Amino acid sequence: MSIRLEDIKAKYPFIYEIKDNYYIMGHDTFAICNSDAAISRYKEYRNEINRIGREAVQQHIYNNPNEYSDLVYYFRKVMFHANIDVPFEECSLNRNNLREFLVTLNASERDILLHQLEDYVATFWYFNRMF
Repeated sequence: MSIRLEDIKAKYPFIYEIKDNYYIMGHDTFAICNSDAAISRYKEYRNEINRIGREAVQQHIYNNPNEYSDLVYYFRKVMFHANIDVPFEECSLNRNNLREFLVTLNASERDILLHQLEDYVATFWYFNRMF
């Protein structure tokens, strides 16, 4: 199953980096992330993906569960920071803002965001197996 960028609208909120800016995007959620703690956790998560190797994470190579424990730890922390309360009245506005934001991205930015979404989906796979 291939992932489309528009699938981000159906996922749990998570932090993504575009053009050196950080955003919380997901189901009914679109916000700029200005929290230093959240950004720090996101960078630790990305560093862990780079340490393991993006291909290994994507292919669900799961020979040693301990190898992925730090990845899942940082993933959980990022999810915690991305879990913001969205009043019901703002859900529709957030969906529209996210849709408009995705349209404004150029091809390179879309590819970068798609890679991050693929990493999110792959890491979520490990998260579900460890908890």
